[in-house]
Amino acid sequence: MNTTKQYLVGDYDLEILTLPRIKFENIKINQSQITEITIPHYGTIEINKSIGPAALFLKKDGKNIWLYDFDKEMTIESLNIQPGKYFISFRNIRSKSTAHTIIKEFTIASGQNININL
Repeated sequence: MNTTKQYLVGDYDLEILTLPRIKFENIKINQSQITEITIPHYGTIEINKSIGPAALFLKKDGKNIWLYDFDKEMTIESLNIQPGKYFISFRNIRSKSTAHTIIKEFTIASGQNININL
């Protein structure tokens, strides 16, 4: 963060290891110039749930994109994610029916902290 790296002159495709990943295509690096790449500040979610499988999905362009599977044995888990619209799908480990699945939608902004109880 707020760092400078030296690269050879050329065009680059960049993938920033955030959640979700941020991709920049065809970034042109010129001789003796600084090319700035701006990455939004993350937000933090804390999930409180009973034992069972849960997954985080990004809602983007009318699609649901899987991002992350929470540890089904942990009851509290914290995660840093980029700003956007998301939902979490959760089902208690004792439940055998998809009818008992809990879907929790939320929007997170830069620097925001959200507690989600499932």
